[in-house]
Amino acid sequence: MMADLSGYTAMTEVHGAHSAVSIIDKYLALVKKSLVGSSHLHERVGDEMVIVANSAEDLAYTATFLFEHAYEENQFLPLHAGLHYGPVVKKDGDYYGTTINTASRITSVAEKGRIVCSAEFVNQLPEGHPYVVETKGIHTFKNLLKQVELFEMSCCIEYMTRKYVIDPVCHMLIKTPATALQLQHKEADYYFCSENCLEMFRTLNNIS
Repeated sequence: MMADLSGYTAMTEVHGAHSAVSIIDKYLALVKKSLVGSSHLHERVGDEMVIVANSAEDLAYTATFLFEHAYEENQFLPLHAGLHYGPVVKKDGDYYGTTINTASRITSVAEKGRIVCSAEFVNQLPEGHPYVVETKGIHTFKNLLKQVELFEMSCCIEYMTRKYVIDPVCHMLIKTPATALQLQHKEADYYFCSENCLEMFRTLNNIS
């Protein structure tokens, strides 16, 4: 998954470098808050976040949480993102291959506020997933030999972040918050999948 801030360059020109740094810091915090399951932030290049996961489902939930969190922020830029699924080669901490290039091309055609994904990505989502996918047709991208069938992805569950929560330690998606372990810390509520994650959170935050 690659996600960019829409209008970041224009905002930097108007408001200056300090505002650019501030919004990137906030963006990074939102990304870390939104990671689900195996999803992890691989790298940041300017305002582009590259997020990698072992499953399409983890990335789909991560994208949804990230877009919702960004939408709820005051004076924050809208996002656009591209998602693709396929094999990659990892060497010296970096990822290589057509999958990475394709995800980048998909992101480039995603409009403001939109999540666009490939057919390969959609086909990896489990049966009964909550997403609505609308076809965007077949696209030909520069330097890619194969055409790519694209879909726009949205969620049919309004305010998913208010229905599901993420364990802040292991990033597991908790679909039944009412039955999960809960802890209030610094005026925020946190939910945990297990006693182990709860205790690790206490230790990391020096909570007695």
